[in-house]
Amino acid sequence: EVTMSDQLLTMNDFTDRYQVSRKTIQNWISRGAFPKPLRVGGETLRWRPDDVREYELQIQAQEGDS
Repeated sequence: EVTMSDQLLTMNDFTDRYQVSRKTIQNWISRGAFPKPLRVGGETLRWRPDDVREYELQIQAQEGDS
């Protein structure tokens, strides 16, 4: 059974969630500051929810240290 949390996330999910442009997300990816996407069907990018949760937990931990 596939639940909503198991579905792959899209670029639009992140531009909405973080209120940034697609270019900003692309810059984060190229700097290694954002989880690597999966390529689906050639140019289509998707992310695993678990990878994004781990990324967000790391960011929260870093913010807590400052």
